[in-house]
Amino acid sequence: MTEEFQPYDTEGLIERFEEMVKKDETIFFDVDQFEAIIDHYFERNEINMLSTAVAFAMEQHPANTMVHLKRARLLMIQGKYKRALKLLNDLEEIEPAN
Repeated sequence: MTEEFQPYDTEGLIERFEEMVKKDETIFFDVDQFEAIIDHYFERNEINMLSTAVAFAMEQHPANTMVHLKRARLLMIQGKYKRALKLLNDLEEIEPAN
């Protein structure tokens, strides 16, 4: 019997994030936590919260390429294809082997 490994209590993580947004506070989340939060909103197609999560992730981890990839995906969902492509091209220059 195998269970899917989840490094975080996603439900608790989402509750913490949404409480932070509601209270207009800033709480630190590491990159992996932000990935889980962002993926949660991608899966549920909650674009407003997705956009908020990406913005906070960009603010806290501006140099992380995974956060930039998530942002590019959001831009594509929003129909901002040229901006998404430019971001992807910029990322390719930073990490050509990735």
